[in-house]
Amino acid sequence: MGPPSEQWDVVLRLLGTQNAAPLFIDEIAPAIWEACSRYGIDAVGAIAQAARETNWGRFTGTVPASFFNVAGIKIHPDNQKLKPGVTDGDNLLAHDQFGSWWQGALAQAHHLRAYTGWGVPERDVAHARYWAVLGGHRITDFEQLSGRWAGSGYGEGIASIARRLVEVGL
Repeated sequence: MGPPSEQWDVVLRLLGTQNAAPLFIDEIAPAIWEACSRYGIDAVGAIAQAARETNWGRFTGTVPASFFNVAGIKIHPDNQKLKPGVTDGDNLLAHDQFGSWWQGALAQAHHLRAYTGWGVPERDVAHARYWAVLGGHRITDFEQLSGRWAGSGYGEGIASIARRLVEVGL
């Protein structure tokens, strides 16, 4: 976590070398950069998470672009219980929906802060699931998402993408 591990102009240039979709470069990544900068999260890692979750803005997985969900954030567990069959994380309806890329990026930044135990001011909270993860399994880096908040290899995959966005620019 912490400040960005690379400068914005370098990350922006490198996104093109990763075959990122124009939507990812022009709208998603800038929103993530701004939200993470505001809340003290390494934006490079958050952009890497969004790249993994959205296939670099192509949205070829379960969650469509219309959800504006850049991090695969699920709905609150209490809401899942109200929808039969939605407790499966791969179910489309298990995923939260946001109104814009900015709102999705804010939710991601808040979620990442909650994972660290830092939290955000209550008035700023962008999604209900934030309260379900705050104070849970605390992490200090993206790799620790694996086995705590996500499946095996998830955090390592994010860290690998983040390293490419930094190391390629050296």
